[in-house]
This record gives sequence, C-alpha cells and structure tokens, in this order.
Amino acid sequence: RATNSLLPDSVRVLEAKMVPPDFNPFFHVVSKTYHYDVHTEPILDPLFRYNRMHVPFALDRTRMENAAEMMEGTHNFVHFSSNKKANVGKADKLVRSVDSIGVEEIERGLRFKVKGKGFLYHQVRHMVGALIAVGSHRLETEYILELLQQDKDNMLYSDHQIVPKWKMCDANGLCL
Repeated sequence: RATNSLLPDSVRVLEAKMVPPDFNPFFHVVSKTYHYDVHTEPILDPLFRYNRMHVPFALDRTRMENAAEMMEGTHNFVHFSSNKKANVGKADKLVRSVDSIGVEEIERGLRFKVKGKGFLYHQVRHMVGALIAVGSHRLETEYILELLQQDKDNMLYSDHQIVPKWKMCDANGLCL
C-alpha cells in the first residue's frame, strides 16, 4: 500500500517479489499480455471513455480471428509499428514473436488479447487497428499476410514506405 500511495491513480502495484540483483525487466521477461478493449455499441458509455476505444458498429469476429491467426508466430512487424524510417536496415530489431492473439466478447464490446515476449513501438495498437479494419470489411485478410511476408529480409527502403490501410488505435483501451 505504501508504494501505491506514491503512484498516480492510473497505476497500481498488485504484487511484488524479490528478484536477483542482475534482473533486467527488458531482457528477462518471459511474456507480456496486452488487452485492448473496444466498445461496439452506437453510443459510448461515459463510464468507459477512458478505458475503451469506441467503434460504433458490430465487427465481424470470424474475419478478425482469421487475420489474428496470420499475425501469430515470428514475423518482421515493421508495417505494424511506428517510426519505420528509423528502423531501415535493422531487420533483427523488427522481428518479434507473437505467441497468441485472441478476440473475445466482453460486456458491450470486444477484448483483443495479444501475448508475446516483446513488441515494437505501437505494434499492438497497429495490430488491433488492422484487425478492426478487417472486422469492418474495409481490409482483406490477405493484405495482412502480404505485409508480414513482404519484409522478411527488411527490404524496406526510405523511398518505399508503405502507409497502413488502417488507423492506429488510440491509447484508450490498451492495458498491459
């Protein structure tokens, strides 16, 4: 409780354990699970305004699950991240492994669960944005696979920037 009194209201310590002195949370992490909540009713409940993204229509969950399955595994996720130009020529820094992506129903919406060891800058928000575009029939699932296969050897050049066909999701709704 003493630690929580020093933290902002949006951050809480639920459990703490002793670790070796050489423990590094970036290099010794086993996995991270992000939850991204989306409110899918026409009117956003004001009680959810800070912790859900608002998509005011139903989404095709089957299409999203199919696209999510394509994102699982080890891929170059450069097109699902921000700051692409800074990563040109750094293929080893862009490859990430996504253990699982799930789409489940929650009260008045959907929850996307993305589990992996590490993620690129804004990767989860881009991945969920792409899945929402697929679920709203604005994007074909094959496009996801094309992007994941396109840069296997980091063939991304400064004059060949691919602009995503989806909107990156807002921070509202994302929880680690």
